[in-house]
This record gives sequence, structure tokens and C-alpha cells, in this order.
Amino acid sequence: MGILAIVLRVLTAGIVVAATIGIIWAGALIMTARDDASQKAKGIKRLQEVIIGLAGYALLAGFISFIAPKGDLNTALNPTAVVPCQVSDKPTTPTSPVHGTPTKPSKPSTPLDPSDPSDPSKPSDPSKPSDPGTVSKSDLPIGPLTSSSDKIDCDPRTTFYKKYSNAHVNGKKISVTLCKVPNISGSNIVNSRVSGAYYALAAAYKKATGKKLSASSSFRSYEDQEYFYNCYKTKKCNGGNLAAKPGSSKHEGGYAIDFNVPSGSTSVKKVTSCASTSGFGSVTDKKSPNRWYYTELSRWFCDNLGKYGMTRPVKNEVWHVNPTSKYM
Repeated sequence: MGILAIVLRVLTAGIVVAATIGIIWAGALIMTARDDASQKAKGIKRLQEVIIGLAGYALLAGFISFIAPKGDLNTALNPTAVVPCQVSDKPTTPTSPVHGTPTKPSKPSTPLDPSDPSDPSKPSDPSKPSDPGTVSKSDLPIGPLTSSSDKIDCDPRTTFYKKYSNAHVNGKKISVTLCKVPNISGSNIVNSRVSGAYYALAAAYKKATGKKLSASSSFRSYEDQEYFYNCYKTKKCNGGNLAAKPGSSKHEGGYAIDFNVPSGSTSVKKVTSCASTSGFGSVTDKKSPNRWYYTELSRWFCDNLGKYGMTRPVKNEVWHVNPTSKYM
């Protein structure tokens, strides 16, 4: 701010104060004079002096405004006014707000590829399966499997079947949500806790082989398990196949599936390393009851079930799949 601007501000303040006092004094003299002509004249004279003083200040302010730089005068008359900044053609270098040291201007962020699934601006579609080549959290069982699942929804890639309050697992009664797995043909009803895992397993197999999984048995009621157990004990039905006691089968919790498979081959070249260590029969024994183990599906299971939290726990039932003990 220039010297003239400072002088103008001081004069303005002084004139305002003096004029206010003068007007009040003159008014008081005139109002109280009544019939006293001399005192009334004194008040009128004082008022005239105030008017003359204001006129003189106006002339002085006009003179100062003529000789003072425009910016200084604007600042003096209105300290809060925003003075237009001067625009320079030269680029400026940004500085650090702390040390005042030059900093490099930040680069604009790279636009995300609209086709990039990692783009956070794109909403995910839970109805679409994850890439069969990868395994996500939704592709695994939801433990603990010994607890009820009536409050757990079916995986979005599967469809709701029904609620069931008389399911069993390891001798414990539980209430469950049952779901249908659409990419498994045949018997495809499972517990909601494993619906995503079975869907992902079937999707991965389809991608690897071009074939769809099919099953002969999945969820069983307590009464269904009684029937199969009776067949096992009497050998008069269901081929006398092995069956767990009612209340203890993984099928009753909706966790196990018995898959259908074609006849296999005992060719040593087609057997993976896990085949010779799993105890499912001899590779060269053509009379082995477990020739099924050497089929394409069984060998694929051997290499991939564990990725989806699944296993084949029954030695003589290589078609039987259920979650590993980790999730129980």
C-alpha cells in the first residue's frame, strides 16, 4: 500500500469522527436553544462548519484519487476488495507447501480400460462365474459345516431350492438352505455353504475337458439315508453299496455328491502320480473294482479337488466327493 493511500485512510477516519461529533453538537445546540437566538446561531454556525469540512475533505479526496495509483486507492477505500491478479505468459513451477522447494507436477492418472475387470467404477456381476482358471473365496466351502445354513443364501450362480430343518451332519441335527447347481446334471441339490464350491468345480471341469459333470446322488433326507443304509446291511437293494448310518452321512447335510462316470482304462500312461498312492487299487489289475479311478474325470479330480476344498475320503467310493475336514 502506498503512502498516499495510507494518508487517505487516516483522513477518512478522522473526518468521519469529526463530522459525527460536529453534527451531534450542532443538533444539540439548536434543539436546546429555544428562544435564545445567540445559542441557536451558534449551533447553526457549527453545522455550517461541519458541512464546509466535509466539502473540503471531498476536494482533498478527489485530488488524492487523481494523483494516487489506482491499485493503492482501491485498497485504501476497500481493504477487503480482491485485486485482479496479473497474468504472466511464463509458466510457474509449483513449490512444496512446507519447504518452498520446487516439486514436479503430478501426472494425470491413466484412464482405466473399460474392459479391465479390476476397474472399481464397474459394478461386479455376482451372477457371472469367476474365471474357471482361478479360485476365489466364493469358490470354496463356507465353514463351519457343522453349523446350520438357513441364514446363508445360495451362491448367486446357483438357484434356491428350499429350506430344510431336519438335516444332519456328524450326528447333529441342523437347519439348512438347499440350492440347485445348474452346471451339474442329474442330482444337483447341495447345502448353500458349498453351492459356490461345487459350481466352480463343475465350471473348471467343463473348461478343461468340454464336458459337463453329472451326478447320481447329492442331498439326502434322513429317510433316504435309512433306505441306503438298509440296502447296505441287507445287500438286497442299491447293489449293496456302502452307506453310512442315518444321521452321519455327508449327504444328509447336503455336502456330498456321488458323480457319474464312464468306464475307465487301466493304462499306466493315463494315470497321474496321485493314483499310485491313493490306495484305490492296482494300476495293472484289470479286475480291480476301482477301475473307475483311472478315468479322465477321476484323474482330473485327483489333481483339482483340493483347489476347491473338496476330497474323496472313502477308499472304495472314488465317485464320492465332499468338503475336506478343514471346513467341518
